[in-house]
Amino acid sequence: MITLYYDSNLRLQGPTYQVFPLLEELEKANSQLHSVYKLIGSLNDCDYAMIPMSLQYLYVKGFKTRVHAFLEQCEKASKAVLVFSGGDYGMKPPSTNCISIRLGGKASSFNHKTYIMPPFINDPFDWAGAEEPMKKPLQPTVGFVGHSDGSTIKYIKELASYLKGNFGRMLGVDSTEIQSFYPSSIKRFQYLKKLENDQRVVSNFIHRRKYRAGASYESDRTRTQMEFYENIRKNLYTFCLRGTGNFSVRFYETLAMGRIPLLINTDCELPFRDEISWQEHAVIVNESEIKNMVRILVEFHQGISEEKCHALQQKNRLLWEKYFQKDTFFMNLQRQLQSNILKKL
Repeated sequence: MITLYYDSNLRLQGPTYQVFPLLEELEKANSQLHSVYKLIGSLNDCDYAMIPMSLQYLYVKGFKTRVHAFLEQCEKASKAVLVFSGGDYGMKPPSTNCISIRLGGKASSFNHKTYIMPPFINDPFDWAGAEEPMKKPLQPTVGFVGHSDGSTIKYIKELASYLKGNFGRMLGVDSTEIQSFYPSSIKRFQYLKKLENDQRVVSNFIHRRKYRAGASYESDRTRTQMEFYENIRKNLYTFCLRGTGNFSVRFYETLAMGRIPLLINTDCELPFRDEISWQEHAVIVNESEIKNMVRILVEFHQGISEEKCHALQQKNRLLWEKYFQKDTFFMNLQRQLQSNILKKL
């Protein structure tokens, strides 16, 4: 059992997505997380303190001074603090006694106090129905539905957005980390074309100029969602590349559908690397080796038998169920936090 304490004055009535997801679950009366986490009213008696809202959100709302005062109290009490940094970019915690929980960022800049949290998605089986493993095709079949635009106009728009964002960060208006320029829709278009132009691969791509095809009505959103999951269902592999932030939601959606991600590694970190052998669940291509992407994919495909292909799809679905739903993620995080406590005893 992990005991947690937070400053109630930092629990604002803001949007749900700005609440630390762990706290959001613990505030539900029927959450199974109550069996492994307990909120208490004493800083001195807790195992960990926590910031109840996204750090960026509290800064924007004018609570930066109070956050820092709380972190100083925790440091004096020798308490590590769980800090949720939401959104595409995230931010570095302002204190060395913080444990950062975030969606993405540059893995090479992280320390041992950083935990990657998956984007939490609704179970796609609720949309598409449960999927059976597909038979291993003769050639690797790769699917993709999404934002992919190689035009000059798109490049200019992404560059302008990047410059505007970093300008705000330098002025202190935005507290998230300074970003490197990464035109994701341009890169996505270029890498998908490499796959489309190679006869060793069967590609099944739907390039969209706008996110979710610019759907504005619920009926259109439902239709595009079904097209998205139908594409994953029909292909053994799905192409996954980072978006605005350095992580891929599609990666987890592919696992949840019981298929195999083809992930382009852009210095991204995956959750629970110390206990999940990610190379056994996905085809991972470092971006520096993008010229060898097709060869790496083909060698992976040729290296698995029909039986192993069937089993891998089942394992990927089970992996998502065990680790990457909201409750199961925090169950597994609790084990690691408990282990940290025991190491200090």
